[in-house]
Amino acid sequence: MRRQFRVTPYPHEDAGWIVSNAGEDVCLFSSDFPHVEGGRNPLKRFDETLKGHSQHAIDRFYADNFIDLMGRGLAEDLRRPKHLAAA
Repeated sequence: MRRQFRVTPYPHEDAGWIVSNAGEDVCLFSSDFPHVEGGRNPLKRFDETLKGHSQHAIDRFYADNFIDLMGRGLAEDLRRPKHLAAA
């Protein structure tokens, strides 16, 4: 399940709680901005719920989990350089 399953919470949901309870490799950022369900300031709302999490967990939420999910299906130039992925 962890290899192929991801969760994209709405901005009004507690992404930090989801990360804490499901693990750092399940939750990833998504927004339907500027539509109503995307919220007025999704980045601010997600940042608020992720306070107290490691930078590694935050990076996984905003980018690395998507890159991992897409694998070779993601164009090489859109992948994070290996030296940054380990940081």
